[in-house]
Amino acid sequence: MLGKQAEVRVIATDRYSRKVGDVWIGDRDINREMIREGHAWVYRRYLDDKTLLDDEAKAQSSKVGLWGLAEAERLPPWEWRRGKRDGKPKADPDQPFSCGTKKKCSEMASCAEARFQLEECGFTRLDGDGDGVPCEAVCR
Repeated sequence: MLGKQAEVRVIATDRYSRKVGDVWIGDRDINREMIREGHAWVYRRYLDDKTLLDDEAKAQSSKVGLWGLAEAERLPPWEWRRGKRDGKPKADPDQPFSCGTKKKCSEMASCAEARFQLEECGFTRLDGDGDGVPCEAVCR
């Protein structure tokens, strides 16, 4: 790819006046290739080509790229950016979890819930080995 001319086909402008677009090198759709190889998530907010969801699902089922990582080790860029702004991740408003109800790994129904309890509620005992991954039995 070195020395090749890339073209960005702008499809939208976000609320911060940044351009959102598709990257092409010749006839190669780089966005699609990144999703197929598991190097990127489909960003649904500006999605106009629904076939990218099929490519993402195939990458997930094949466990390629980021999909080969444990769920607890994957962090979508939009969540990472949200956490960077405030210095800590925010709870997902659609998440049904709350602090103060579950305090042991055996009580966690999912890795997402364990991560919420660790990051949002501060239950550090859920990360017994201090590696940043809560409840390894649930999150691995």
